[in-house]
Amino acid sequence: MVEQDDLDVDFASKTTMHGVQRLVEERPRSYKMLWVVIIVASVGFCAWEVQKRISNYFDYNVNTEISLKFSNSLKFPAVTICNFNRYRLSQITEDEVSYLTCLATNASKGCQEELKAPFNLSELTNRAGFDLDANTLWTCNFRQQACSVQNFTSVVTEYGRCWTFNGDSESAVYQIQPGFGNGLHVVINVDQEDYTERFGFDYLSMDAGLRVMVHPQNTPPLVYGSGFAIGTGLHAYTDISVTEFKNLEEPWGECKEDQTLDYYDTYSFDNCINECQLKRYVKSCECRPESLLGPFRICSRRAALGNMTVITEFSTSHDVINFRSPLSAQKHQRFARKHYGICIPYSELPKNRRIWIEFFVGIKTRRFSVSFFNMRLDGGSLMRYQRGFPTVCGLEEKEVECVERVFLDITNGELECDCAIECNDLTYDTKLSYGSIPSYSIAKETEKEFNATAEFIKNNVVVMDVYYSLLSTQVFTQTKAMTSSALLSDIGGQLGLFVGVSFITIIEFMEFFTLKFKLFLKSKKGNRRINKSGNENGNELNSRT
Repeated sequence: MVEQDDLDVDFASKTTMHGVQRLVEERPRSYKMLWVVIIVASVGFCAWEVQKRISNYFDYNVNTEISLKFSNSLKFPAVTICNFNRYRLSQITEDEVSYLTCLATNASKGCQEELKAPFNLSELTNRAGFDLDANTLWTCNFRQQACSVQNFTSVVTEYGRCWTFNGDSESAVYQIQPGFGNGLHVVINVDQEDYTERFGFDYLSMDAGLRVMVHPQNTPPLVYGSGFAIGTGLHAYTDISVTEFKNLEEPWGECKEDQTLDYYDTYSFDNCINECQLKRYVKSCECRPESLLGPFRICSRRAALGNMTVITEFSTSHDVINFRSPLSAQKHQRFARKHYGICIPYSELPKNRRIWIEFFVGIKTRRFSVSFFNMRLDGGSLMRYQRGFPTVCGLEEKEVECVERVFLDITNGELECDCAIECNDLTYDTKLSYGSIPSYSIAKETEKEFNATAEFIKNNVVVMDVYYSLLSTQVFTQTKAMTSSALLSDIGGQLGLFVGVSFITIIEFMEFFTLKFKLFLKSKKGNRRINKSGNENGNELNSRT
């Protein structure tokens, strides 16, 4: 115990920790008790402050630094242009207009009566959608150099077919001078005479003009929710500014590095949401909407009439040929449509039961057409469909209902997508101002230039300029409110302020406790020897006795 006491006194008199030396000085007991209270209070305050710093660190708070970065040139964004008119009157039949209106108002039930010919929505969009050609694109300039339709790419959105300028990041163009006239300038004829929008189709039917969105390359144009509108007879001056966000990874931020997607080359939050929705459509409907990209079949609103002729070559001397094929309800539609061009109402197919189909085919000059066929259920009744029986393909009608159901689920927030924001993100803000065209003073010159009256221009033409007013980027950078080195520095500051402890003091304490432990082991070993010696002496006395 003497060695232990000597070690304690030696440590207390030599340690660099403040106040401990006062406890081993030759002073009155009251003096020593006062210093004990001071030391205990200081240690308590220090522990409380250190705990606060550690708790603050694990809150993962961030600071946001805002800076303005100027450059000699800026990459020009992608500009997607849509016409409020989704289908051109000159390229669509009245039956197709009636069918589309029926689909929008009656949820696709009973709309096949509006058709007198096969119909496919995807084919209609390609055929009758907004077309950028010499009739619609009157003028196109970028940096005061002529551009053309070749500089635009077609893309399908909620507005039908739209056109994107500068959509590929690998071949993107740059603006090298700020201000109006140094960006994109277009004059577009929306051609209201070719509009097919009707009341009842949806609320967009009242507008005439363009819907435009400015967005980064290789990202989907969400024109429906993020674009801006330009009415006819207006010149829109679109001043754009670019903002860059540098976000921290988890747990400080919400981004994740090296994220990839299955069906998009580049990761973005919007691409991730679109892919999530795409997978939901494919899982539920086995197809995708036109506006979502992916290697899947586009969901069809095609109506196929039962009066169809099979074009397969066939050579035989018999007048009637019988085909018997066992099919499951799930495979029946594809088999019948692929091999015989027939559609049967999907609602009439039983669930989890096998179907026997008998096709009776009449020969017609080396080509044969279905005269009639029977569909017989196992253990069930015989149903006969005569040639000419009008019906919508059941599987495709089912797709329409499925797409509508999934769309409602997404709209109502029932689809949860695990999508993180990008660690480096670009956004484009637009500031719009408008002028009316044409002015009275140049109305006659405008008629000569475009071969169109001032009234026609007022009702049909949109002029748009998109440009950077400043070649600068506003950068928002997230930084950690407290880094690990800042935490250590803060803890060291609190220890030094309250108790005068440094890293060397910690080494002193480690040395002190190591020596204490060695003395403890030494004393235990000495006690064992004494006990053993005492036992041996006692045994020797007993043996002598």
